[in-house]
This record gives sequence, C-alpha cells and structure tokens, in this order.
Amino acid sequence: MRWENDIMAEDLPEPYSRIVEWVGLENTLKLASELGGRYVYFPKKDVMVRAARDRAICREFTGYNLADLAKKYDLTDNRIREILAEGGMKPKSNPNQVTLLDIITGG
Repeated sequence: MRWENDIMAEDLPEPYSRIVEWVGLENTLKLASELGGRYVYFPKKDVMVRAARDRAICREFTGYNLADLAKKYDLTDNRIREILAEGGMKPKSNPNQVTLLDIITGG
C-alpha cells in the first residue's frame, strides 16, 4: 500500500477541507495534483451559465412576452432584446399598442 492511499480528509489544510466537502477527497487530490501551486480563477456562476440562460430566453420567447422574460430573468428589456437579436429573433409589435405618433397625430 502506498502512503498516498492513507491520506484522510482531516490531513488536508485549508482550503482543501472545504473542497473535500464539495467534490470529495479523491477529486480534491486530483485537483491538487493538476493545479497545485497555480492560481485558478473561477468566474461567477452567472457568467458560466449565461449561454444556457440565453438559450432558455430564446426558447421561451413568444414574440410578445419580452417584459415577462425581463422580469423572470431579472434583466432589462433592452438586454432581453439584445439576447433575442443575438439569437436571430425579433419581438413582435402588439397590434393593440398605441405609439407616440398615434397619440400626437390622433391616429
């Protein structure tokens, strides 16, 4: 039996003990072996999941629910429009919506 096989979670210093809680001892040792001595940056979760969120927005878009999607995903209407444009989609006009020009001209 090699001495490495006798390592226990309690043997590891911080921050390894927290990592053991998240991914287990074996995976922590693998990470230490691969990344030990390096600084590793993890982006915030919202950055990592942005593409999946944007796909969900495009899937859920009906053409008329831009404001609902903005509220659901805690984004601005403009950001939803940008996401839809990047996905090749365009909000439809509400046929009952009155424009400023309609109000000015009485149309």
